[in-house]
Amino acid sequence: MTTSNPKIIGYAPPQGSSERTKVLRLKVIEARNLAKKDIFGASDPYVRIDLVTSQGDDVVDSVLTKTKKRTLNPRWDEEFLLRLKPGEHKIVMEVFDENRLTRDDFLGRVELDRLGTAGNPPKESAGRSIPNKPYILQPRSVRSKVRGYLLIYHAFIAESTPPGDEDGEESEPEQTPESEPGWEMLEGAVGGVDRPEESARSS
Repeated sequence: MTTSNPKIIGYAPPQGSSERTKVLRLKVIEARNLAKKDIFGASDPYVRIDLVTSQGDDVVDSVLTKTKKRTLNPRWDEEFLLRLKPGEHKIVMEVFDENRLTRDDFLGRVELDRLGTAGNPPKESAGRSIPNKPYILQPRSVRSKVRGYLLIYHAFIAESTPPGDEDGEESEPEQTPESEPGWEMLEGAVGGVDRPEESARSS
């Protein structure tokens, strides 16, 4: 697992602003049992992470993992720090199969919403152990054909916050993977997407 602290990306409050923000530590660990897209029965998967507004779905910032070659069970072990506004932003993670000559194939998505409400996600603190969580990959339309799951770690980091920033936070009951919304395998037809810049996810 990545040990060095990456730079903080995501939402940038205006200089001098007193807006309430938090920093989310997101570790993209691995995916398992992805759909086969290449003619040789494998895929070249990577993950695109978007910080998106909860209202309007406007993309605030994006980042890519590296591409893992010829595997349906990629392991990335990559860590990101994303600044966001609780209740106003959500995280959308989409897995793609990289293609050099055609559009990249969509392999599934995970959406993290309601961030910063009712203890979702938990906050890091000394001595507290926060487990990784598996999320079943979801389709983005009825035409999408997806399978497998994405294993991630996500928690708010402890940092200096404006007075009253923690007001109203409540602990959230621990959930098992089966209690996550959409904990079922979903299948449809193949989807695709225009590939982001090649250099952004070179191995």
